[in-house]
Amino acid sequence: MAVAENCSFTKAASQLCLTVSAIRQTVKKLEARISCSLLLRAVHQVTLTAAGENLFSHGEQALDTLAQGLQ
Repeated sequence: MAVAENCSFTKAASQLCLTVSAIRQTVKKLEARISCSLLLRAVHQVTLTAAGENLFSHGEQALDTLAQGLQ
């Protein structure tokens, strides 16, 4: 979620107090597990693929539902 929100591995790593390498490895493992590319990688920029946008949307909904459950 942090990579999508920041459009950057570096900014996501900083936000999560992790290394860029750790973020990249985690994303690659997720993509391999679901057999789908979630991000389009360019120099200094990351954008979501259609599948990435779909997963991000569902992730936001899931987090909203969890937050409501805590109220």
